Amino acid sequence: MADQTLDRGRGLPRSLRSLIQWARVGLAKPYAIPLIVGGIPLILVAVLGLLIFYTTFTPLLPTTLDWTLEHWANLASPTLWTDVMPNTLIVGFGAVAVTLFFAGPMAWLIVRTTIPFKNALLTCIALVMVLPPFVKSMGWVLLLNERIGIINRAIVAILPIDSFPVSVNNVWGIAWVMGLTLMPTTFFLIAGPMRQMDPAMEEAGSICGASRFKIFTHVSLPLVWPAVIAAGIFTFMTAISLFEVPAIIVGLGGATPVLATEMFFAVYGGDTGTEVRYGAAGVYAVLMMVPSLVGLYFYFRVINKSHRFSVVTGKGYRPRDVEIGSWKWPGLLFIGFFLLCAAVLPLLWLIWISLASFRLPSLEALDHLDFKFYAPSYIVESFGGWEIIVNTAVLIVSVCFFVMLISIMISWIVVRTKLKIRKLVDGAAMLPHAIPGLAFAFALFIMALTLEVWSGIVLVGTMALLVSANVLNHLSYTTRVTNAALIQVHNELEEASRTCGVSPLKTIFLVMIPLIRPALIFATFWVALRTFRELSMALFLTGTGNKVMSVRVWLMWNEGGLSQAAAGAVVMTIGCGIMLFIGFIATKGRVLNRGIGS
Repeated sequence: MADQTLDRGRGLPRSLRSLIQWARVGLAKPYAIPLIVGGIPLILVAVLGLLIFYTTFTPLLPTTLDWTLEHWANLASPTLWTDVMPNTLIVGFGAVAVTLFFAGPMAWLIVRTTIPFKNALLTCIALVMVLPPFVKSMGWVLLLNERIGIINRAIVAILPIDSFPVSVNNVWGIAWVMGLTLMPTTFFLIAGPMRQMDPAMEEAGSICGASRFKIFTHVSLPLVWPAVIAAGIFTFMTAISLFEVPAIIVGLGGATPVLATEMFFAVYGGDTGTEVRYGAAGVYAVLMMVPSLVGLYFYFRVINKSHRFSVVTGKGYRPRDVEIGSWKWPGLLFIGFFLLCAAVLPLLWLIWISLASFRLPSLEALDHLDFKFYAPSYIVESFGGWEIIVNTAVLIVSVCFFVMLISIMISWIVVRTKLKIRKLVDGAAMLPHAIPGLAFAFALFIMALTLEVWSGIVLVGTMALLVSANVLNHLSYTTRVTNAALIQVHNELEEASRTCGVSPLKTIFLVMIPLIRPALIFATFWVALRTFRELSMALFLTGTGNKVMSVRVWLMWNEGGLSQAAAGAVVMTIGCGIMLFIGFIATKGRVLNRGIGS
């Protein structure tokens, strides 16, 4: 058969005929198509990481062999080390502190104790994720801004003072809002391992006379240390890469610079109108990646010693709740305080501003409520017409389809084959976790500009670029879900399918995917929700043809239309809530329970 194939191409050069033969033999392998579909995005991730680094040595764009160290010389700037880096570290570690302050106790209370209303509390925590980060930032600016914040205005009106000393418009306010925003994710990362803890260890601490608080800090928390480290690393990486939170809270004037804002303004200039500095933006991107890679290194070191944290054994393990008695009321107050700060206050005040402008709440103000910003025609007009709404829908559907398809193929290679490169593939799938989303957007932007210079193909400002950024950014999360789902399905089902003459590709789609459908539905809805509320990458890659709803809300806010922006934020929050509700119905509640490992 091979000779016949070569005979049909006898007129071709020998090297080309050999290449064609090699390709035909390779494509006949059962793992060929999954390896191609899953491998190309991972190669692109590696290329983008190298491109970020290479851009720091180029004068403008990496289109020539010219190189320079000028951009790295900027590291000697005093502002970088006295303002930018300290502010970034305060935001990162401050967000970690806020998330762990709430997530640790709340995870223990909800999954390990007899506190009442567990399902309702779990649902409320998940609903906090409905609020996009920029929506929460807008709410807190309107609540605690030094000039227009309702809390400051109310206190100044009551007390004989000219101004209220507490304001959210500083680096500590950024860390506070960032921590509230990322807490639900941290909660779910910690709650799963905490649910599996053996209560005998806590009972031993109680017998020794330790208090509830001491048992939590000295027994429960150390046993879930890998989950705490993972949650802290994820929170830190996300906090230093989000652009919209610091940009909304402290504005675009550069008074409180962090790496994310400096990188954005190096490309787009901000209010200063400075020239484009791609190399400087690349340096900022590298500086954001370094702490992430260091954090991942220490995380993997902890994972290599995971046997120290094993608590589920065959020796009478029975997970059961801890009786907390009258401590349930302080616990409920603590959870209620978080929900009030993370969702209730910001959202209610955004709704009020959208209806009554900046009037203080009163019975008289109720007579001036105006629902004009919520009229269907006005909503469509304020978001820029149906084109932007359609762009948002196309973005969500495309990202969900491609990210799940690629994740399934990657997981099949990792879990189902015996290829020597499967561990390399799995490790490469985790690489996007170490590259901040804004750095991804920057690398894709530079790649698109370079491609346009070389070939004339225009990708800047297109939906393809925005879809690619979101797909690559979500791969780390979705591959963890599909890996776990495929591990639970025995490979004898695939063997039976192949025995019946079904091709490997058909086996994946006709046998494996239906069996892991609940996990795929869960992952799809979370990807859809995260894509809909994402702003940093969308804003960095925005153009005339790929604006989405989140970008439009940002533009309304930045242009001074605070009431219109508040209404747009509320509409987007309702959209996120509808997505979560559909996911809850489609998975019969597992969209929440899967988050804590049930």
